[in-house]
Amino acid sequence: MRAGRIALLFLGALAVLAIGLMLGSVHAGPTGILRAINDPASTEGTILFSIRLPRVLLAFAVGAVAEIEARDLGG
Repeated sequence: MRAGRIALLFLGALAVLAIGLMLGSVHAGPTGILRAINDPASTEGTILFSIRLPRVLLAFAVGAVAEIEARDLGG
């Protein structure tokens, strides 16, 4: 049961990561993300690696720190 729960959380995190990389004022669907990975020097690659990926990773880090603090304060 615990392994299934961890797998579900991991899949949810991957889904949120993918959605976070696609959202923004410039449309980038799944094919745009793949193009950006293949050509980081392109406009899509620059947007992905210098704006969207750091934003999503920072959101994950802030969420993790908030969860740890909440657990510590809750006892």
